[in-house]
Amino acid sequence: MDANRSIRSWHDLDLTIQDDVVIIQTTGNDPYLWLSLPSRPELQTDWMLGLEYFCPDGINSVQAHLGLQARAAGMVDLESFAKAEGWMPYAINLDQLRRENTKGTDTSAIRIDLGRRANRHIKIRRLQTRPMSDRELAIRRKSEGKKKAQQALAASIRGYHQRSWPARIDRISAEPDAIRVEGSFAVDMTDAPVYLVRRNVHSVTALAASQNELANRWIVQKGNDGQSFTCRIPNATAGSAAQWGDRFQLVRQEAPPQSFTPLSAAHWFSPDLSVASAPTGQEHHQVRKGLTCLTTRFPMTMLDELGLQHGSININMNSLVRQVGNGDDAIYQLDEAGFRRLDATVSYLSKARIQLAGILLIPNSPTAPLVHPDADLAGTYAMPNLVDQAHAQAYRAVVIELARRYGSNSDAGTIDHWIIHNEVDYGWQWTNMGPQPMDIFMDHYVRSMRMVDSVVRHFNTNARVFISLTHRWNAQDCQENKTYAPKAMLQWLQKHGQTEGDFPWGVAYHPYPQSLWESDTWNDDLPTESFDTPLITVKNLSVLDRFLNQPEWLDSSGRVRPVICSEQGFHAPETDDASLQRQSAALVYTWKQLSDLGSIIAFDYHRPIDHPNEGGLRLGLRGLVSKRHPLGPAKPAWSTYQALGTEAEMQLRQTFQQHWQPSGRNH
Repeated sequence: MDANRSIRSWHDLDLTIQDDVVIIQTTGNDPYLWLSLPSRPELQTDWMLGLEYFCPDGINSVQAHLGLQARAAGMVDLESFAKAEGWMPYAINLDQLRRENTKGTDTSAIRIDLGRRANRHIKIRRLQTRPMSDRELAIRRKSEGKKKAQQALAASIRGYHQRSWPARIDRISAEPDAIRVEGSFAVDMTDAPVYLVRRNVHSVTALAASQNELANRWIVQKGNDGQSFTCRIPNATAGSAAQWGDRFQLVRQEAPPQSFTPLSAAHWFSPDLSVASAPTGQEHHQVRKGLTCLTTRFPMTMLDELGLQHGSININMNSLVRQVGNGDDAIYQLDEAGFRRLDATVSYLSKARIQLAGILLIPNSPTAPLVHPDADLAGTYAMPNLVDQAHAQAYRAVVIELARRYGSNSDAGTIDHWIIHNEVDYGWQWTNMGPQPMDIFMDHYVRSMRMVDSVVRHFNTNARVFISLTHRWNAQDCQENKTYAPKAMLQWLQKHGQTEGDFPWGVAYHPYPQSLWESDTWNDDLPTESFDTPLITVKNLSVLDRFLNQPEWLDSSGRVRPVICSEQGFHAPETDDASLQRQSAALVYTWKQLSDLGSIIAFDYHRPIDHPNEGGLRLGLRGLVSKRHPLGPAKPAWSTYQALGTEAEMQLRQTFQQHWQPSGRNH
């Protein structure tokens, strides 16, 4: 391909061509270029776009779209441009792109997006379209084999949750010196030896117990009625970890003697929900006003000025653990310096009387010990590694120390709400585990969720875990094995509770406007009042409240699951007076919407200050930081947010109600 003739246009980058080498420097947060493509010949194999590149810093979040016109929902993630200080080969499967994101037959052009950062340099040469090579075909076949194995595992997980088991574990309780397990049989088990085994947090309970798990088993004492059973495991044998991420399952011994068949679903230890405290804010409905991204840089007077009662902090879990040694000799140790830095933030905000939510984040890096081994570098954050014992224990050790350090009445401050990872429905970017069917992704995610739940409630009876979801409620444009619909994820979580025992989870929802660039959410036209609405934004947030108030969605104590609106904001550039006014109007509109929604316990606005690297979005209550304004100049929204929940709010409703009449978006 002739680069001079192939490159038709570009955006947010400087581009020159010297001796058929394309030299690119990104200049903004949305850099991309369009290439014209030759006609695709008839081939027995896929058609590839090949190139060589030179890029010392590397570029992540590479995407592409085949055919005109490109839409955000139609972009497909590609492999990152790994750091290359010499010329490296790179290839894009054009036929795969066509299958994934182009309904029509237009293959005349390709758009390639080069990440989301300015000041990235890359050189490209030897652009060519060609058939897939033998090596690429072998990699593809290996990938197809892995995909088949994933499909089989996903089917096993679905079958496990749908099965009618001949026995069930009804209750696991902690006694002073033992773990007590009780349950019942649906069929007569008087003649068969039945054992209880512990399932490790790094195992998939839809699969048979391993030999290591079966090696520790306890005989079950059957009741005289032949239908009930108990099993009492002394603490010296069970250990405290029985409460912190492990499950128990019944198995029956078969012939030959070392053959065992599962009799029940696994069951997690979980404190009795009926004696747990209701989440703060639910006893008498009050939405706690909060902010995301809180740190010690904000003066106490400023936090008090806003009337903050809630807030979230990002917890970088990689910074709390370090690896010593490599390979089989590697051990993982808690990093006390990382915890001390976190102590300063938690203590400071707790002294400001702010109820805290901690967002557990694992920045994506192939060298970080907590990162899932299948995580693709397209993701900003990753799923934790719960694949093997060593890494699962490292993750558990960090969780235990977090819970111990920030439990009830801790000198370092308290965290009541634990948001488990970030926007898992859009996991490919925000909780990456590589391409996975939803059943595998959720099985892994819920193990992380339940481990955290069992630990944090041991140290704080008011603690709650929350699943983090975007506004894409019943999205129909999900990328296969990469993104999922929030509604389907909640249904999976509910089914899991029915199978392996309920626990008091909540929802950390992100009801951004339909378009993040448009703050007039009352003009959103995709949200409906149906439970099948494609989006839940502030406009139809009542749908989520009604959904969770259905009898089948209450927890086992009969309570509505709590919701934190844990990330949402309204775009308003400092120089656009009309946008600034709409931002304030959107805040007042939001607070009015929240007033009648009893499931919502907190609203954390995102964000306090505009961020220069959010793709051009200006969501802050304050503008960009400068020497003159180290915390950014206050926008009108700052004083508006301050007034919410005070006597001044009613006056603001009267002032802005004229904005809330649907009028389209002809700004």
